Amino acid sequence: MTQEDRDSAMQEGSESRAEDENPQVKGPLRFLAFIFGLLVVVALVMAVAGSFLPREFEVETSIYLDRPPQVAFQKINELKAWQEWCPWNEENMPGMVNRYSGAERGLGAEWSWEHESGDGKQWITFSQDNLEIEMATEFADYPPMTSVFAFEPESRGTRITWRTRGRVKDGPVDGWMCLMMPSMIAAEYDRGLQKLVKMVEAEQPEGGEYPTVEAAEGPAPVAGDSGSAMGGGGVSAGAEVTGSDGQVGDSEVGDSEDPALTDEAEEEDSTPPESEAAGESDGAGGEPSKD
Repeated sequence: MTQEDRDSAMQEGSESRAEDENPQVKGPLRFLAFIFGLLVVVALVMAVAGSFLPREFEVETSIYLDRPPQVAFQKINELKAWQEWCPWNEENMPGMVNRYSGAERGLGAEWSWEHESGDGKQWITFSQDNLEIEMATEFADYPPMTSVFAFEPESRGTRITWRTRGRVKDGPVDGWMCLMMPSMIAAEYDRGLQKLVKMVEAEQPEGGEYPTVEAAEGPAPVAGDSGSAMGGGGVSAGAEVTGSDGQVGDSEVGDSEDPALTDEAEEEDSTPPESEAAGESDGAGGEPSKD
């Protein structure tokens, strides 16, 4: 190796050592390494903590409707009508494919959909007219959620409450999802209920007013019962009876007697036998005996 080669090698080494000692190059590398390490530690902590977070959540939201319950009940009890107001419909999810099966409305009605964001299914498990609807919902591969719609009178209208209970998957990240689910779902529910109320309040009922929903006054009379339409006008044992004088007394079946029979019996008791009557007549009004 010539002297010139030695000098060139020494110069290159000195330049390399200068670059290593240059803080403008070494500082950014250390900072990036620190950020990467910090992210790894945070990810590990979140994964471990997420494993201990709850897996079940509950959401509840309500809204006031200035109408009787049946106008909104019909829009919820018929799953095809959900396309008019619910948060997940063709308007908000373009390309959504809907299918309906089972009953047209109420118990047994089913609705399923397909979409690039995930498929889903919903079906009604209980329905009581104008009072309550229960249903189950599946989104993608999450466990089914159960929902209840309750309709309660309030002021001159109806309070509609939408409650949902669900569960997330068991992954470490899903625990954190469970904490965010109530706020995410509640926002969608509020948006849907507001659209439903606005829609039904804008509709005009046939005849100018809504029919009144009245609760049943009591069980219908059973055939053969006293006082019923099918059982005649008898009086049950121990029942209270109001007389013509306005007083109330106890009446027992089997103790009452026919008034006609009672009058005849009294006449028989008060009328003496013919032989006795004849003897009395002879003694009182006949001829005196001869001695």
